[in-house]
Amino acid sequence: MKKKFLIHFLLLTILTSTCFSTILVKTVNSTFSSSTSLSQIPTISGPQSIIVILVKFRDLENIKSRDEIKDVVFNQLNEYFKEVSYGNISLTGDITPVWYTLKSVKYYGSGTEKLESLILDAVKAADKDVDFRNYQYIMVVHAGDNQDKSGNPDDITSFSSKGNKYPITTMEGRLSFGVLCLAELDPIGPYAHYLARTFGLPRLYNAAKVSSGSYDNYVGEWDLMAHGLWANNGSTPVHPSAWVKLQLKWMPQNKIVEVKDDDENVFKLSPHEKLSPSNIHAIKIPSTNKTYYLIEARAKIGFDKYLPDEGVLISYIDESKSDGEGIVKVVDAHPETPTLNDAAFKPGDLYQNQAFKLTIEVLSLSNLTYTIRVDRSGKPIYANLTINTKYPNLTIKIDEKPFLSNEKGLINGTFRIGNHTIEAPKEIYINSSVKAVFIGWSDEDKNNPKTFYLNSNMNLTVLYKLQYFLEVESFGLSVNPSGWYDENSKVQISINPIIDYGNGTKILFSHWTGSINNSEASIEVLMDSPKTLTGLWKTQKKLFFTIEGLPNGTSIELTINNKIYNYTTPFTHSEWFDEDSIVEFDASPKIFFEGLNFYEFKFWKSSIKGNVSSPLKIEETDVITGVYAKNEASLETKFPELNLTIPLKSSLSLPKSLPENINLYEVFLYPFKFSRLTAAFAAKNLIFNIYLANLASTIVFSFLIGLIYVTPLTFLTIYIIKKKTRKTLKFKYLGLTAAAILALGLTLSFTHLNYLGLILTSIFFITLPSLILPVKFLNHKR
Repeated sequence: MKKKFLIHFLLLTILTSTCFSTILVKTVNSTFSSSTSLSQIPTISGPQSIIVILVKFRDLENIKSRDEIKDVVFNQLNEYFKEVSYGNISLTGDITPVWYTLKSVKYYGSGTEKLESLILDAVKAADKDVDFRNYQYIMVVHAGDNQDKSGNPDDITSFSSKGNKYPITTMEGRLSFGVLCLAELDPIGPYAHYLARTFGLPRLYNAAKVSSGSYDNYVGEWDLMAHGLWANNGSTPVHPSAWVKLQLKWMPQNKIVEVKDDDENVFKLSPHEKLSPSNIHAIKIPSTNKTYYLIEARAKIGFDKYLPDEGVLISYIDESKSDGEGIVKVVDAHPETPTLNDAAFKPGDLYQNQAFKLTIEVLSLSNLTYTIRVDRSGKPIYANLTINTKYPNLTIKIDEKPFLSNEKGLINGTFRIGNHTIEAPKEIYINSSVKAVFIGWSDEDKNNPKTFYLNSNMNLTVLYKLQYFLEVESFGLSVNPSGWYDENSKVQISINPIIDYGNGTKILFSHWTGSINNSEASIEVLMDSPKTLTGLWKTQKKLFFTIEGLPNGTSIELTINNKIYNYTTPFTHSEWFDEDSIVEFDASPKIFFEGLNFYEFKFWKSSIKGNVSSPLKIEETDVITGVYAKNEASLETKFPELNLTIPLKSSLSLPKSLPENINLYEVFLYPFKFSRLTAAFAAKNLIFNIYLANLASTIVFSFLIGLIYVTPLTFLTIYIIKKKTRKTLKFKYLGLTAAAILALGLTLSFTHLNYLGLILTSIFFITLPSLILPVKFLNHKR
């Protein structure tokens, strides 16, 4: 017996030297943990009874209490296994009443570890207090830390037997147990991992790589039996993989489907953290008796909260492999990265093994359920897709990923066969006034984005139409037509050509300028290029002309910019003029007779500027008034005084009524006064016709002036001429001479009347009486 024990101890020491260099725990391959084939993994269900033996060392006391260890095992660890097994197992049992003291920790931990001795010493120490017949598993929890976690070579490495057939002799006889040893400072991750080892599960990490200090490239963080026991620093270990749950018969068989050769199916796959009442949790794709693919979905639910990622895991299973040699290998969705943390496949991802004629495609995700297509028919997976955009450097989204067109406007790519989405820009701005607008695809589909099925090489063209920008600036637009218009479309533009603001100001449409020069207010624009139109307008101001100071009914001739208007007072003439233009205006006659009165034009006045004159610059709406002043005729004539004193009036016995002083001017000009009174009388009695009154007054006045004042002068002049020349005078010569003299003097007196006819009449009637009498008398033969 002693020799057999020594052999066991030596084998245990040698085999447990393999350790987790990256905080992965070791599993001891010793004689008491001999290799178990996968076919021997038992179904684990129901209560699993455990006796927890607490031990400390002569040189190391425990830190945690008995109750704390009891909570870790029978509360935390129990909850973990109830969740991952879907309630198939639970942990029961007991914990020793005290911490038993063993040899020093260095004895068991340093150098070549004496792990089997630790188990046997612990069982011996507790044998008097424990009936081992009541338990399936012996769990030794020792004071201190786990060497794999602490890095202290004097600490003890946590370990376990593989399976539950390790024989131990107790007071109750020789019994078989699952045996595991843990440190009091271990979190529940190592507890779960090593207990699962005693269930018969193999190590799923790459034992060779981990032993040499490399990272596990088999399963990584995705399984309790790999590095997943250390999730959240070991406090929240992840679930075992679907393969593990199937081996232990925890996952129901109706939650797994199998895809055979030449089959193609689409499945709804739910994460296996919780059982789904309707969906499956694993897809098996057999290759040989020992190899197959296994597909599962994982989500951060429950104890999987600290998974490195979520998604669909594809694993290659080779059950011909041994413990730690890669029974399960996770297929990396992103092999370009150094770890398996991003190994999960997401919607849109594709896995293909052409040699195996296998295509696995994750189509979508909805409510934590993945839609997965598995194709073993060997059909082509990829096809060429060419997108013709006709525009270079244009971004097209295919399955929401951007692709840039080349200088010819083409996008060429290889895409997997199946449904795809494509989205083109709805508008392409070539410049600020030219753009292309999406109208559809060459397959007559007008949806954007659109979904299409790619089953072979395909050419697809994006169809665009050009639009040009029309910019219109003008008054008078009821609706501004500025905007984008299709190439070669026609745009009707109509404006109100006259806008009257009602305050004496209005604007008149002049013409269009810019892309089109046209004087029509309403035009049609052909949009064969970008267009810019500006409506040009001119402003007009309204002027009002009127006359004041004349009697009603007076005829006035109003001249504005050489155009004559005849009005009868009162009147108001209105006319529009361009702003800043020049207007010339006049009114006639300047003098107007009415009986004994005459009216004389004085000035023009503005309602804004005061007195103005022609020409005038138009700046504002204005009223221009011609002002006449009335001058009344008087029959009383006052002459300047040139008195002649009559001497010796009293001695000459002159009449008393004769004044002493005689005003010579009054005597000399009395005939003029008489003539004026006679003319005024004629005008007054003919007042009903102003023209007749003026003519009659002129004739009477001119005839009397000529007879009284001009005749003596003419007589003397003719007499002198006759004496000198000794010739008989002719009327025609005398008439010409008199006319010349009189015209020079008298025209000046009548020009202010501004009536040429009256002037000529005056000349004639002054000349006629002044020539008739002298010529007749001097030519008379005696």
